[in-house]
Amino acid sequence: MKGSRTDSADGKGAPYDQTSTSGQHAGPNVLISKPSLSSDQPASPAISLGTFTGRLLVVLVIAALAAALWQLSDILVLLFGAVLLAIGLCAATRLIARHSG
Repeated sequence: MKGSRTDSADGKGAPYDQTSTSGQHAGPNVLISKPSLSSDQPASPAISLGTFTGRLLVVLVIAALAAALWQLSDILVLLFGAVLLAIGLCAATRLIARHSG
């Protein structure tokens, strides 16, 4: 029989079926062909090395900035609090200066 092997697991020479539940052959010597593209699905064009490198560089820069902000988050919160405190102290000094004459 073509497409089946005669060496079964039980040793009796019964045909050995290599099809899985999805209907595809799962043996090591079986080639699975690529699915054909239908007319409504255009093939994706291959990008050039320069385009890939540029996109990779952008992703790496964004990741580096995110990691730097994560590491500096405590300092940034402290800086934000310092600015708020400075604004509050400035407003308080103006209020005191206006009333003290």
